Amino acid sequence: MEFSKTLKQTTREYIMNLIREQHFAPGDRLPTQRELASILHVSPKIPEIVLSEMEAEHLVVRKVGRGTFITEQSTTSLYNEEYRQGQYVFLLLPTLRNPHYAGYAADAGRLVSESGKTLHIITNEEMPDARDVTAIMAREGCCGIIAVSLPSGIRSFAIRHRIPVVRLAFCNPTCSQPDNFSVIIHDVRADAKMLGEHLLNMGHREIWLAGDIPTVNQRMDIRFQILDRMIRNRGGKVHYLKQKHSIVHYPSYEAIGAELAEIMLQQGLPGTAAVFFNSPRAVGAMRYLMLQGIRIPEKFSIAGFGPSCQNGFPEPLITSVVHKNFIEMATKILLSPEDFRKQKIIVDPQLESGSSCISLMKREAI
Repeated sequence: MEFSKTLKQTTREYIMNLIREQHFAPGDRLPTQRELASILHVSPKIPEIVLSEMEAEHLVVRKVGRGTFITEQSTTSLYNEEYRQGQYVFLLLPTLRNPHYAGYAADAGRLVSESGKTLHIITNEEMPDARDVTAIMAREGCCGIIAVSLPSGIRSFAIRHRIPVVRLAFCNPTCSQPDNFSVIIHDVRADAKMLGEHLLNMGHREIWLAGDIPTVNQRMDIRFQILDRMIRNRGGKVHYLKQKHSIVHYPSYEAIGAELAEIMLQQGLPGTAAVFFNSPRAVGAMRYLMLQGIRIPEKFSIAGFGPSCQNGFPEPLITSVVHKNFIEMATKILLSPEDFRKQKIIVDPQLESGSSCISLMKREAI
């Protein structure tokens, strides 16, 4: 005998709401079939069918003469259903002051909007406490997370509620990913090798590595470590220059680059080229050097990592290594929850050979 799907859905929704609102835990007893029928004003047959279906899904256990008891999977399923139906995709970024991350936010916002969902951006700067983030996710309804960094509290929250997650990793992550996590890998080691080979093939052998961030352990950035080895292995010389302060002390990344360029000039600007921690720093340095009468690239070559965002200062174009379609790939994977499965994808870097670098042979000919 067939019963209305509406009545079955109403009964199931009532049971799941009861579990949530009464904060039921695994092992707690549900109302009997007759009690459910009386509350919902339906035939006792309908709760019987719903409970039988839930038992087949391992959401409840029915014990003859004792009643129906919820399982751990029932509480998990409750949150799964809620979050799959949520409206918000959460994008967790370190900051929006970095044009690189601001570009991620813009691209993700467009793609999420096209899917009918809403993007909620949270940065470490504005909300460093993971508990505040998970509270917002629980209140607004989170159907997916894209994250550069994933604190343990948010990670546990996503695992517990089976929320699909796409990690944006900037090296090859060593930790295993849960089944509801995918990872898109931007391998910064490959970036360094590509840019290093480009400059070395141009004949540059005395190169600045500038703009590394001050850290407690004082270790050199992994990209700079690779470049340092490559240059020295070719018989070259490295000038290593950290920025003076952490990022929050500066109005922009370009300001960091200008400060670094000033220090380089104070030291006589030895060498023939400089690689900056990111392209916005490189743009700031290039602008400062050109204002001081240093012609780029005729007298000095400049390169960086990531898109340069050279608004208002289009020439010369910064030579850089970029990863195209990085955030687009992550967003599209996340927005297909019915097909969501654990994936590990490495995105290959691409060299954007701008006009800010020149080979030494061409430089000598000018």
